Amino acid sequence: KVKDPQKSAKSGKLVTDEASQAGGLVTWNTYKTWMKAGSSLLALFMLMFMVLKEGTAQYQSMFVSHWASDKYGWTKAENNTQDFKFDVISCSPEAKLRQLRPILCQDNEKLRFLDLMMLMKAGNDQNINPSYIGQGISQCVTFSGGNMLMDFGPASSKYLWLYVGLTAILTSLTFISSMMFSNFALSASKTLHNKMLNSLLKTKMLFFETTPQGRIVNRLSKDTDSLDSSLMSYSSTGTTTLFMLFGMFISITIVNWPCLIIIIPSIFIFYLIYNVFRKVYPKAKRISAIARSPVYNVCNETMDCLSTIRAYGEQSQMLEMFRDASNHACSAVFMEQGIMRWMIFRVGILCSCFALSITFIAIFMTPFSQEVANYTGLIVSYGFSISLILNQFVITMVNFEGEM
Repeated sequence: KVKDPQKSAKSGKLVTDEASQAGGLVTWNTYKTWMKAGSSLLALFMLMFMVLKEGTAQYQSMFVSHWASDKYGWTKAENNTQDFKFDVISCSPEAKLRQLRPILCQDNEKLRFLDLMMLMKAGNDQNINPSYIGQGISQCVTFSGGNMLMDFGPASSKYLWLYVGLTAILTSLTFISSMMFSNFALSASKTLHNKMLNSLLKTKMLFFETTPQGRIVNRLSKDTDSLDSSLMSYSSTGTTTLFMLFGMFISITIVNWPCLIIIIPSIFIFYLIYNVFRKVYPKAKRISAIARSPVYNVCNETMDCLSTIRAYGEQSQMLEMFRDASNHACSAVFMEQGIMRWMIFRVGILCSCFALSITFIAIFMTPFSQEVANYTGLIVSYGFSISLILNQFVITMVNFEGEM
């Protein structure tokens, strides 16, 4: 953004001053312009496929627990458990099991089986999954000095084929959504580049007479690079992580609603951090972009006036000008990187606290609900995954606004 050349001419200035926006915030009109340039219809279908992709991914993650616990009853319906083996094969001489459950250490296999079935029935009366009852009995027997043989037979092949089908669907949806997003970003880049070039070609000659060539080259090359690569990369990563976060939050809420005690305040805190930081970082990004213009100016002036500089012996002066411009540009880059590192460190600490809290709640609720116990591993895994994804999402969106 440059000042009006007409005003600069009236004020007696030969070269206009480069300026940036007054504030750091990126307005919604900027996002609206980018969305319109890339086709709103394509963006709508792209978001729809992303929702379907994330829904499929979340169901596939939960399906592993359904498979292990035979939630749909397919294994039981196929009678795959008719050949199962469930018995105490030996007890050590000093085993505590001989005192706690002496029948399990007898040589009569039938009596051992009936005693184990009594324990299984006691667990079934409390609506506990049979596989978890068997695992609990096996752990108690092993802890008490016995050796347990437990084989419940093969699971239904329907679970395997359903998992393969979900993987194929997820792969297809990921490919389609990525392809549509790339087409959207490239279409927006092409449209905005053509508008920028068209407006530049129709600009009055006074603009080129009062604006250094290095500044024009810097801004055009930087804006084109942002549209072609940076915006597409950051927007793709930001959108993907956003849908992943929503999917994980919904999944955790469904299987363990007390986690909302941690999730809702965490979302609010991360939003406050993002809302504050997005006012600072885009401004620092623009300062860094503006600080590169003098470097381009010195390089262009040196190339255009090389014979004159050598004729008057001003090489040292041009070198000094280049060093000053480079130092100024590097200072702006270091400030930009320092601000980002400041945020990454603090957001990382908050993410670790969030993951630890989710894990504690999941473990605390396990003894009170068998349904929650089935998904404890998934919740703990999501808790640590969300900490990384939240960190990545905040950083990506701040970088995205900086490029806008």
